[in-house]
Amino acid sequence: MNVLDLFAGVGGFSLGAHQAGFSVPLAIDIDQTLTASRPENFPKSRVLHADIAKSDPVALLDSCNLKARDFSGIIAGPPCQGFSFMGTRNPNDVRNSLVLDFFRFVKAIRPAFFVMENVPGILTDPFRAVLDQGLDSLGSRYIFVGPLLVDASGYGAATRRIRVVVVGYQPEYVDSISNDDFKVPSLLNEPTVFDAIHDLQGPENAVAMDDGHYYAPYGLAPVRGKKGEYARRARQFPPVGLASEKIRKDRRTGRVFGFNPTKHSNEVIKRFSELEVGTSDSVSKCPRLAWDRPSPTLRAGTGSERGSYQSIRPIHPNQDRVITIREAARIQGFPDWFQFHHTKWHSFRMIGNSISPLVAEKILKLLKTRTSD
Repeated sequence: MNVLDLFAGVGGFSLGAHQAGFSVPLAIDIDQTLTASRPENFPKSRVLHADIAKSDPVALLDSCNLKARDFSGIIAGPPCQGFSFMGTRNPNDVRNSLVLDFFRFVKAIRPAFFVMENVPGILTDPFRAVLDQGLDSLGSRYIFVGPLLVDASGYGAATRRIRVVVVGYQPEYVDSISNDDFKVPSLLNEPTVFDAIHDLQGPENAVAMDDGHYYAPYGLAPVRGKKGEYARRARQFPPVGLASEKIRKDRRTGRVFGFNPTKHSNEVIKRFSELEVGTSDSVSKCPRLAWDRPSPTLRAGTGSERGSYQSIRPIHPNQDRVITIREAARIQGFPDWFQFHHTKWHSFRMIGNSISPLVAEKILKLLKTRTSD
């Protein structure tokens, strides 16, 4: 079964879909930088750079030799910056209406199901009206589940990241689903920062490539038992259908990418060295991670069209530096073979903007088991 990924970004939703047993023949996004690594990660999936707000859904599929009937589902995380409590929450932000364009695509393509993810701010006034308008536009064809508040740490990622998920399904194609189906076990066993990154080398051991990427071999073996399960999963070889031959070759030779170093001044290193876990640097606002807890939500920063602001990056639990791209990817639930941009700026945008693939996988696995082929 196929799903269409809208506002696709680097591909957290797409990866989760593949891991749940779906294929993603087409991903659409206007941002060529955020999708730059998709051909390497998803070599059998086409990336279409298009403005969804200005696109006719059926004509767009036709341009790719695809039809609405080719898709069982549509997945998407429409831009959330206008709704976010971290931003200005501007009701006139033009990106807010992209939620309505998502529902316009659903209405035109009529998939068996859809999944939309966004920030909790979309449930507050005046933004809840946008979501309700989109849901109302679908009429009585779909049964809705949610809006659900989902914490990534409850779905297996080493980060506390609360997001809103809305699921819709056509009952003639999908067996009954309720809010209770998305309940997660107790958070007492949620993954920690230690589970996610304890086996990774620091950037001081990284080797620079001519293209700007940095790689390093693994440092330690994951610890034995349950505490090492997270790292062992991250180290797994790419599954069939994902990852280019270059990525596969790098994995066979033990290269892991995403170790770009960050040069800190002596003054910054001194400030970081004095920080207790769970507190934040007074100047940079970077929080110091604790080994025995999940990470706080990883931030994305902005693109050049929005001021090129760098994201606030957490500080390593016992090294006086911010975390690397690979450490952030691990925390968010990406496997080690998954590639990002060669710059820290855009890599953290990719990771921070993306749904955790572990969250996407669990939600879509449920839908896979309930949907008729």
